[in-house]
Amino acid sequence: NTKKLIWEEVAQILPEFKSTDRFYFVNDDMPIRTLDAYNQRLDKAGGVQEYYSRPYGYEESPGLMLHGHTSFHPDHVAEFIYHAFNGDGNKRLIHLRHLTHGPLHSSELLDMGAVNYYYSEREIQNAPEHLSLYFKSKWLYIYKNLNAWPYYYLAEQLGIKKDGKHLENVKRGTAYLAKDDFFPLHENVGNSSIELKEFSYGKMVFDFSGSQEEFLVVADAWHPFWKAYVGNENLPIVKTNEIFKGVRLPKGEYTLTMEFDTSPYLPGVYVTTISWILFLSAMVWMCMRSRNKNSGICRN
Repeated sequence: NTKKLIWEEVAQILPEFKSTDRFYFVNDDMPIRTLDAYNQRLDKAGGVQEYYSRPYGYEESPGLMLHGHTSFHPDHVAEFIYHAFNGDGNKRLIHLRHLTHGPLHSSELLDMGAVNYYYSEREIQNAPEHLSLYFKSKWLYIYKNLNAWPYYYLAEQLGIKKDGKHLENVKRGTAYLAKDDFFPLHENVGNSSIELKEFSYGKMVFDFSGSQEEFLVVADAWHPFWKAYVGNENLPIVKTNEIFKGVRLPKGEYTLTMEFDTSPYLPGVYVTTISWILFLSAMVWMCMRSRNKNSGICRN
């Protein structure tokens, strides 16, 4: 298939998005099981040839990959996503792979997870009020989620998350921590600021300025190998808002770096490398020994 992907076709006219924006690919609710519905799709596409020659380019939605660019979901992330879709008792999601083309669903947990755009290959029928049409083309409709929380923010207040319970009735601007991580936070009076200066999978750099202690929340999944530091000083990263990262920031003006530490994987890399070297060396030695043995038989 040499046709361009949908994103490639509309790249020149797409609005500008940020690298931290999250998109969720919504399955349209138009059935295809009836002849009338099928004919409607053909008419909308401009005929049979146009319908079946349309480019495909959606693949997996990046919207709910809350942990970054990996091919698996940690347990706590998977539980969070399942609860976001099924927490009200309706089993909308059976397998995480279904999120490649998921159901239209509004959830305060998805909002808290900074899923700020929904997109579909056709217009969403009966879209809720908080989904505002942002862009449309022949095979792409993008809706802005007006209820989405920011990808990162300085908490206005702190709350305590109960052990073993999912968050409910969350309040925008609040950071929810385990009881052991909770501390009194001065009211954010707007004198502090933070800006994301660098973003890549495995590293984030912020410029912070504040006259008092603050608490930073980043809607990227917590993992024990993530580190935060200011100069040579390490700052602990705690699990916040159920699965995300939170950092207690001292007052001052400085650059904060959050980075995924790959050093715990190095022993495994070294062992694997040495094992392969030994294995290949043994294979070469056996081949040479076999060749010498065969040469001796031929001379005799």
